[in-house]
Amino acid sequence: MLPSLFISHGAPNRVLHTSPANLFLQELGSSLPTPKAIVIVSAHWQHAGVAITATGQHNTIHDFAGFEHALYQQQYPAQQPAWLTDELSQALRPFASHLSADIKISERGLDHGAWSVLSLMYPNADIPVAALSLPTTQDLNVYLTLGQALQPLREKNILIIASGSATHNLGLLNRNGDTPIWAEEFVYWLHQAVTNKDYTALTQLYNSAPHAAIAHPTLEHYSPLLVAAGAAYGNTGKPIHNSYELGSLNNSSFSFD
Repeated sequence: MLPSLFISHGAPNRVLHTSPANLFLQELGSSLPTPKAIVIVSAHWQHAGVAITATGQHNTIHDFAGFEHALYQQQYPAQQPAWLTDELSQALRPFASHLSADIKISERGLDHGAWSVLSLMYPNADIPVAALSLPTTQDLNVYLTLGQALQPLREKNILIIASGSATHNLGLLNRNGDTPIWAEEFVYWLHQAVTNKDYTALTQLYNSAPHAAIAHPTLEHYSPLLVAAGAAYGNTGKPIHNSYELGSLNNSSFSFD
């Protein structure tokens, strides 16, 4: 069975520049068995209920500003076949019922939290892809439950990728590259909680993690981690990458097998 993955996606222009995180993603795709399809959850798509992308070829969303011109030329024309839309919808029905929500089909396309990861892992865009929104909630247990709803897809050779960031405080980035103590201590806690399958600590972030409010002033880049953990609930999580950019932006990524 394929693992579920949490990937720290970093800045959009990671796709243009060689770095440890760029090289890691280029190597990751080829290190895994080829999936039948991919379901990706990005920190940059939040929805009040449950939303998935529509059948057809995905648009590439350039949802950022101030980067190199070449970045706005990037395209990732992945396809979403009808069977994948149906499989994902079926898997999500119990979760949507739990939220008392319908499943919305969206023409939105793939944002940079999705395509920047996929274009490095699978540059030919030849694997079917569906994207899934994050529920807008402060209850982190909801994200774990969402991941559990996706667990049956792994049995069908569908790869679950949750894209966020191990730390995400854009106001405290440092171009000099010095990593602050708060980031190191938070990342150490994160690695321990993931490898120990400490779901209580992971879902009580602000009460259990050192410097959590600094590392994640908002939850959207942390919550995909819980989706990935939920999709392999009860299985061991292991770090598969750890690097820093801009001082405090940590790229830790995890595989849940």
